[in-house]
Amino acid sequence: MYFSSGNHAQNTTLFAGGWLNTGTATESTIQLRIGKACSFKNLQVYSDSAVAAVTTTVEIFKNGVATGVIATLTPASRYAADLVNAITFAAGDKLSIQVISGATTGTRDYNISIEPFNV
Repeated sequence: MYFSSGNHAQNTTLFAGGWLNTGTATESTIQLRIGKACSFKNLQVYSDSAVAAVTTTVEIFKNGVATGVIATLTPASRYAADLVNAITFAAGDKLSIQVISGATTGTRDYNISIEPFNV
């Protein structure tokens, strides 16, 4: 599954939208309802340019709650991943992806992917 937070202003928290979409500050407007029980793993995030002096974090949320499945872009990097942790969803649960950009000026485009399994 693919998500984006395009033209993401730095030093803000947004929830990523569908592929090639901009993010939103209102999580409830962008949550995806899971139709069938499954799990997600291999959270990966790419930035269109290197992150500045502070980190940017991307985390999977389940029903509005942080899950601990986090990828952290460190200064000067464009890619981060959590290839270890996974999270299970039941049918009807809601999935969202939070992006906290830490730089102080400018904008970035973040492209995010997660892999469903046990579908």
